[in-house]
Amino acid sequence: MNFFKPKFWDKNQISFFSILLFPIALLIKFLAYLKSSWTKTYSSSIPIICVGNIYLGGTGKTPLCIEIFSILKKLNMNPAFVRKKYNSFQDEVDLMKQVGPTYQNQERIDAIKDAIKNNANIAILDDGFQDFSIKKNLSIVCFNEKQWIGNGLTIPAGPLREDLSALKRADCVFINGKKNKDIENKIFSKNGEIKIFYVSYKLQNANEFKNKKVVAFAGIGNSQNFFDLIEKNNIEMVSMAFWTVLKLAGPVLIVALVVGLTIGIIQAATSINEMTLSFVPKVVIVILTIAIFTNYLLTGLTDYFMFIFERVATLR
Repeated sequence: MNFFKPKFWDKNQISFFSILLFPIALLIKFLAYLKSSWTKTYSSSIPIICVGNIYLGGTGKTPLCIEIFSILKKLNMNPAFVRKKYNSFQDEVDLMKQVGPTYQNQERIDAIKDAIKNNANIAILDDGFQDFSIKKNLSIVCFNEKQWIGNGLTIPAGPLREDLSALKRADCVFINGKKNKDIENKIFSKNGEIKIFYVSYKLQNANEFKNKKVVAFAGIGNSQNFFDLIEKNNIEMVSMAFWTVLKLAGPVLIVALVVGLTIGIIQAATSINEMTLSFVPKVVIVILTIAIFTNYLLTGLTDYFMFIFERVATLR
């Protein structure tokens, strides 16, 4: 299922749509509260580090998990990534598997048990801050300084999974971006003991692409952050999506244009204004063109997505 983030989520003011959806947001919050109230907590035999967020997507959880894994390995520990398994494709899982052992299950508790069976002595829980069934030894919440908390409302009225007051359960906050006193004050107002750290993400192989034109694809919650990072490294972007659409749709569009122009000239010369003459031939020829270029279109789409997956695998 594709998810498109509404633009009004990131506005600093409450919009008409936010007000309209606010009752649903209240209902979801109430149901979440009921669920958390009757959920039993599982205490693991190994420490659990949870890296989660409150803002829905694009806060840098996965890169932070990978960095924590690297630090723990240097300390001669045996960490493992733990994630909830979803039916949809998860590029983060492929990234993690390249770094270290990764365990997935429909229930995070079962994934933790699998990690323990395979001799992991510490688990890094990628997402799961809202999972009350697991006792965490360290809870980290990630934010992006640019988006912060959007309009401050919970889904679907806003971009938040839960209110900012949820920071009472957190031990520390990692903010991707510049130091911001206003954000710090709002965080401390919810949890005066919390630790705040600022981070900035780097392209793993930026030097290979400096001062070059590249095609860029982002499949994260806030893609603009990725594109800003590329531009910051003096890498000129060419939109791959644009060129792919142009390359694949070009033959069909050109044929349709030529056929339409030819029919128009014939109609102008003969004064024949029959609608069937202008519509049917164009549809038939376009369908034939698609059939002829089927192999070309499928190959182009395959190459496009192969490129996407290969590029995602090289980024942190």
